[in-house]
Amino acid sequence: MKALSRNVLAAALLAALPMGGALACTTAAWSTTVNGATAGDPTAGFARYSGSCSLEPVAAGGSYVVDNSPVNETDYRARFYVYTGNPSGSPVIFRATDADDAGGSTLIEVTYNNAGNSFDFSANGATGSFGGVADNRWYAIEMYYDAGAAFTASVKGNTGEAQAVAISGTPGAQTINSAALGAITATAGSDSMKFDEFESTRSTTTSIGWLCRGDSTGDNAINVFDTVSVTNERVNGVLAVGQPDCNEDGAINVFDTACVVSLRLNNATCN
Repeated sequence: MKALSRNVLAAALLAALPMGGALACTTAAWSTTVNGATAGDPTAGFARYSGSCSLEPVAAGGSYVVDNSPVNETDYRARFYVYTGNPSGSPVIFRATDADDAGGSTLIEVTYNNAGNSFDFSANGATGSFGGVADNRWYAIEMYYDAGAAFTASVKGNTGEAQAVAISGTPGAQTINSAALGAITATAGSDSMKFDEFESTRSTTTSIGWLCRGDSTGDNAINVFDTVSVTNERVNGVLAVGQPDCNEDGAINVFDTACVVSLRLNNATCN
């Protein structure tokens, strides 16, 4: 039986745990891990958007995690970050269904259409597409499903501003009981993708929102300490606790230091 005790669904992604003086990442917060999807930190070769860990498929499709904490949700909002990698086809990267363990009918589906350079959305009768998506970049996706009433989506990434997706149609009235994240369908190269910072809520009015790009200290401000933190990771291997990948290309290097400096000089703020 699934608990119905919190507004924020229990699917916190990729907790960092101390183990022998080193970071260890886990997918234990998720209900199910399919086909070896695993979590790791940058010292093990994992690109991450923020914090210390990210999720990585280990096979070219069918490698993902599942959250069974939704309970007949008529209102469902989810936000996650995806590093597009370079898949050859169009892997499904998110799926919400009306039964546990990603079973039953598919109510929401997000696909990375590599050939079309787009994220394609479908929501139980409503559809939309977001173009101009590049390989090997981080993007954030937020969606809101209101059974029988509305489906909205927005995308933010590649250092750009958030943009709403043009959605046509109204979703059917079925309710959500499960959500899956990762390389859900088999596509060559989909194991080059990464996923991070998943959150989901039942809120009908409040967006989950975006993390602050370049805020590598995680203090919700862009200042000289962020420059120091990015440089410290790049030079000394001390992992930043916030968002050090300022140019969102999947690597921490001198270009991220320059990016943070540019944000500071232009008086960028976290909001």
